[in-house]
Amino acid sequence: MNDLGERLSNLAKALGIKEQELATIGNVGKKTFSSYKNGLASPRFDALARWTAELNVNANWLLIGEGPMFRGEAQAGDETVAPQASTPVEDPVVARAEKIAALMSRHGADDEDIREAIMASMKALTPQANEPRPIYSVHEPEKPYDPK
Repeated sequence: MNDLGERLSNLAKALGIKEQELATIGNVGKKTFSSYKNGLASPRFDALARWTAELNVNANWLLIGEGPMFRGEAQAGDETVAPQASTPVEDPVVARAEKIAALMSRHGADDEDIREAIMASMKALTPQANEPRPIYSVHEPEKPYDPK
């Protein structure tokens, strides 16, 4: 099972629902959901948008596994608990994804291109703790060519 598959399983458990119910909320079939869980396919934007909007899921957590599971939730250690009130919260990650999707849709992009652009955007916004940071050094500029 891949990381996304584990997060989908954890989400269903946290909500106290079956994984098939989670697939239904995302408007995806059983085989498609299984391919998401096994890393054979990535969720389409509309499925991600439904899960984040209808279940109050933190899009950053769902896509790349960072932050708390639910929006507006403080993360205490490894334990995350679903919030009691389902008050709509403006999630800047979801808002950014929706803007990217709307813009690309207007220009005729297909779902796979939109999904890739959203994933790239999320990765660009999230610093990767395990990636080394570049080391900058100062070099003296090269001397201009002197034909003498």
